Amino acid sequence: MPPFGFRIRALVPRNRLPATDDDTPIVLSLNDRVVTIEIQRGTAGSVDHLVLRSTGFASEDAALVAGLEAKAALRATGVSMNIPMDLGPDTASTGIGQVVKESVRERFNVELRGDVHGLDIFDEGEAEVRHLRMEAEGSVTMNREQFVMNLACFLEGAQKREINDRVQLAADVYLGAAFESSDRARFVAYITVLEILADRKPRTATAVASIDDWIAEVRENEDLVGTEAESLVGMLRDLKEESIGASIRNMFASRHETEQGSGDRDVTTFIRACYAARSRLVHNGVVPSGFDVRTETPKLAALVHGLLQERLG
Repeated sequence: MPPFGFRIRALVPRNRLPATDDDTPIVLSLNDRVVTIEIQRGTAGSVDHLVLRSTGFASEDAALVAGLEAKAALRATGVSMNIPMDLGPDTASTGIGQVVKESVRERFNVELRGDVHGLDIFDEGEAEVRHLRMEAEGSVTMNREQFVMNLACFLEGAQKREINDRVQLAADVYLGAAFESSDRARFVAYITVLEILADRKPRTATAVASIDDWIAEVRENEDLVGTEAESLVGMLRDLKEESIGASIRNMFASRHETEQGSGDRDVTTFIRACYAARSRLVHNGVVPSGFDVRTETPKLAALVHGLLQERLG
């Protein structure tokens, strides 16, 4: 059976990392594999392409495991260095007809594959594998060497680090927030990260017993028909755990520092104001008077970034 390889293509904002030279990727020699890194300048929109590739795996499963570990390492590096990143849905953005594939294989001994946004596992075989991407039609703010060093550290530790699905989802939402076109959308995305990470604790036994009594009353009320009773029961069951807003505030309760740039306002007070603004924004389309989404969003992003870094280790 021929060897297998993996390739990951992620999107990063334009000019966030210096592009690598054509045909001269960065080579990372790790303990058990070699990973190449390319940073390709995009020609459409406002994104560049960050491509990781590694080959020589004995089986498709081995390549998949290594690819997933590399994707997790990219995610952790993006959070660590605060580089927005879209890791993709693992589907091809370019379709190639079978006739074209066969013609290219026969004439040039090249195996064409659609350019997957995310993780792609491929069979190396005898033909050279190339990924085809079609596109139509600043300043550098991040040190590329530092990025590569961070990525190498996360790649080396990928097998030892167990990150649960919630933290991975929170990281994806955080990294994708910078691609949102408005301050309001980014603000909601950062609050969503906190909602994903928050652990809702159960209420006291006395409170739960009272809620059970209310549920029984609803079910015994013959005037409540159809889905109304079940809807109320669902709402009451949800009360058995503390509210999501309280859970978010509790994540920051042990942080006694003041929120940067807000005078003597502590973190918990700031988070309370942000969550109240989020509720008004989502349900009414506007935020409370006196709350400036444009100035508060970067402060919220800094807190979310710090929290995620702790969770990712």
